[in-house]
Amino acid sequence: MIAIGLGGVLIEILGTPQLLHAPFGIAEARLAVARIAGGRISHATRGLDEAQREQLAQSAVALGNLALEQPYVSSVDVNPLMAGAHGLVAVDALLVLDDA
Repeated sequence: MIAIGLGGVLIEILGTPQLLHAPFGIAEARLAVARIAGGRISHATRGLDEAQREQLAQSAVALGNLALEQPYVSSVDVNPLMAGAHGLVAVDALLVLDDA
């Protein structure tokens, strides 16, 4: 399961995350990204531009594929994933592996 949304305490104020069950394709990821914060992430003055939304969708697909292709990965948390002029940057990430 991949959750895409605003992180931290703001999630409780600004809306629920979009959930995607892997496997999913780029079209489903684009739709989920467009729905973040009730669609405001795409249309607000300080929202994500088209290239940033596409990069976020591609990242979601890649994480979904990782979950399917690497059974020893128990969970991945990327928070925050910051969108800037030069693309997306994972500021902090945690990868948890199964004991098996």
